[in-house]
This record gives sequence, structure tokens and C-alpha cells, in this order.
Amino acid sequence: MNWKTRHPQLYRILAKVRFSLAREKTIKLPFGAKMKVNPHSYVERCISEGHFENWRIEFFRSSIVRDCDFFDIGANVGLFSLLAAAQGANVHAFEPEPMNLSRLRRNLRLNPHFADKVKVWPIALGNHVGEVDFRRPLSDNYGRSSLNLKKECDHINVKMQRFEDMNLSSSAERFFKIDVEGSEIEVLAGMGSELDAIVTTVFLVEVHREGGVNLNTIIEIFSLRGFRVAFLDDSNGKERDSIPNNGDVALIARK
Repeated sequence: MNWKTRHPQLYRILAKVRFSLAREKTIKLPFGAKMKVNPHSYVERCISEGHFENWRIEFFRSSIVRDCDFFDIGANVGLFSLLAAAQGANVHAFEPEPMNLSRLRRNLRLNPHFADKVKVWPIALGNHVGEVDFRRPLSDNYGRSSLNLKKECDHINVKMQRFEDMNLSSSAERFFKIDVEGSEIEVLAGMGSELDAIVTTVFLVEVHREGGVNLNTIIEIFSLRGFRVAFLDDSNGKERDSIPNNGDVALIARK
């Protein structure tokens, strides 16, 4: 057991100090929005260097239509929420982790012309309502925070809701990005009858193989509700019917 595991609260204090003292820069994203980048944030470094989920960005850039509803579940610092807003979508960004949440909100303030397009929800989505134990990695990759983290982490309580209970339905086309580090099945279970809504609906679900999630269960959930399932090949950005052999899986479901 290293010192971070023995003293997680001390680590979190030192990490916040390191973040606050770092020299940040503001970058312009390929789709025109601005973002603050901190060198001590793994995700922000990758975005700044131009190699963060590029094919998934292109998937949404080519798919999202103006005035659709975009649900960014596991919004992190807001990359996909900004992308969807820039495309003219009405965005609902769900992010329970405090550091990510504060940076998400700051990035939205950098883009005031999106102010009326993005609603931030500081909650986790799942299959029940109430407070839950949320785990944050003792590293600079806050994007790995989850309900199921088993590596070095600290714990906080966050609020959880079921998507079905939130009355966010509309007649617009819907796009969902789900990146919840192992809680995908719980999020989908909490959607309930929303999976049966008779509107054009597209999901992109990121499934981390190392998280122990049963990918076949996710495929079955969508297939039983009438969705067509495919996979985004991260090597070339093309869709394929077979599951990629390596890396995380980007599952696409359409109805």
C-alpha cells in the first residue's frame, strides 16, 4: 500500500493545490468551442494534443442534427457537450465528480453563446434513487471515476437518479453518449420505458473491457428493444458488425 492509498484525503488536497498552481491555457477545439486545459489533467492533455477519442468526435459531428436532444452521460470536462451544442443540439450533461463538474461548468462559461443550449446535471444516472458511494482514482485521470472502481481510490457520496424518472422526453431526435466506467448496464436499466420511445434514437456506449462489464448483456438489452447494434472501429472510424478484438469498445445502437 503506497502513501496515496494510506492518505487519500492528503493526496486529494495536494492534487487540488497542484491543479491551482499549474499554468493553464485556453485552446480552440476543431468545432469552434473554447476549452481550458490544465497540464495535470490526463483527459485535458489528450484533448490539447489532439488524440482524444477522435473517431468518436467525428461520429457525433456527422450524426448530430440541429435541435435534437443530446444526453452526455459521464460528461467529464464537457468535450462532447460542447461539440453537441456547437452542432445546435439541446444538451443535458450528467457529471457527478466534483473536479470534472467544476471544469465542465468553467468550459461552458468560456462559451456563453451555448448558455441556453446546455443543462448541467450534477448527478450520476443509474437504476435507483438516492445517495451512492462514488469512487475517484488517486491519479490525474478523473475520467476514470466510477461506482465500480477497484484500484486505488477515495470515496465520496453523490446523488443518483433514474433517467426514466426525470421527464426529459421530447419529440426530437435523441443522441446518447454513455461513458460511465463500468456502470453501463445500471444506466440502461434506469432508462426503463425510455428505450421504447418512438423517436429516432442513437446511442454510443463506451465499454471498458478491464471494467468486467458483460458486453453481451448490453448488446442483448438493445437488441430486445429493437435497436440495431454495431461497433465503431477506433483504428479507422468505420462501423462494423463484429466486436473489435482490442481496446475499449464503442458500441453504437440505433432505432
